[in-house]
Amino acid sequence: MTDPSPPPNFATTAQHLAARYADWAAANEFQYAYTRTTPHPAATSQRGSPDVRLVLHRVHLFDGAHRGLAVSMSQLNEIDSFDTALVNALSHELTLRLPGPRPTLQIGHEGPLSPLWRVLGMGDKTYGHDGFDRKFRVSTDDTRFARDFLTPATMAWLLEHPIADVGTFHVKDRALRLSIPGPLGPVSGLPPKLEFLYELHHRMPVA
Repeated sequence: MTDPSPPPNFATTAQHLAARYADWAAANEFQYAYTRTTPHPAATSQRGSPDVRLVLHRVHLFDGAHRGLAVSMSQLNEIDSFDTALVNALSHELTLRLPGPRPTLQIGHEGPLSPLWRVLGMGDKTYGHDGFDRKFRVSTDDTRFARDFLTPATMAWLLEHPIADVGTFHVKDRALRLSIPGPLGPVSGLPPKLEFLYELHHRMPVA
């Protein structure tokens, strides 16, 4: 089986990103904080076959703050190994450190079979906004928190927001994480993502 080892250009890519963001990072007091995390092979998840496994390589890039809340940025490379074939999926994450612990909540996009699962009674809960319920999938360990957070105004805002249109966000304990497919992208794309995270935090019910 092909070994899904880290891409050889990971460190080089991180250096290029650091150079690209150098002026922005300095102006916004973000620090380059390169580390790479790769799971030990024994911790690699199996996908129903000894010839299929998933490895996640994470490159931690920057640490800083936005509106007084700590923020970190990472780029991830997810590698599926199917015997001799490798399929790579690149994504990036921005994580906002919350002032206190919150319940687990994840909001992502609906799959093509989600309406069928709901009809069969196996889907996630709906939240009373037809457009939102069709587009987004909500998972939580605290339904009351989710309903207090997902007010009609917040659901309408998420439905129309271009970042919510492409990303998934996840609240867990003290972390609010935004995950978006693809590389970190141009410098001009960072401020809207940071502001989106802060607005999500601002819309959360008081702890």
